[in-house]
Amino acid sequence: MNEDQLKREIEEALSVEPSLHFAAQVRARIAKNRKPSFLWIRWGVAVAGFVFVAVMVARVLPKEKEEAVVQTPAKTAITIPEKETSVPPTPVRRAAQPQKPAAKAPEVLIDPREVAAFERFVKSISEDRIDIKKLIELQKAAAKPAPVEEIALMPIGDLEPIVIEPLTPGPGRIESE
Repeated sequence: MNEDQLKREIEEALSVEPSLHFAAQVRARIAKNRKPSFLWIRWGVAVAGFVFVAVMVARVLPKEKEEAVVQTPAKTAITIPEKETSVPPTPVRRAAQPQKPAAKAPEVLIDPREVAAFERFVKSISEDRIDIKKLIELQKAAAKPAPVEEIALMPIGDLEPIVIEPLTPGPGRIESE
């Protein structure tokens, strides 16, 4: 048998269609093992929560205001001589110290629609359209853990305990001391 005949024979053996029963089993196994792709929903909820917290922190915490630094002249001890002199004391000037540049916080990108929704929420609270007391009550109710139910153990029945006999030294065994 030469190489061409061997190739032809292998191609003929592999060109057979699978049986209908085998194809049905493969399709059923694929359908059974298919996992739902809801992972993006979990990530979306996590990202939305993070964005909400970031917006709350940005709104609640006061922004740092840049204040103009006014340097007061240094106080110097002046001794008053007994005799009055006509020459006034000369003012002492100090060179302005360079200020360290403040570290810039990274830019936070938030969807404008979410910012608008949060601003409407805050405005509704400030205008008393939303009762803050009810929100606090709802938060407390949601934070309460569910009561823990007692776990009832299922009776095992008339089973005897398993007893393991100790090994007895036999011929050819070395005992450790």
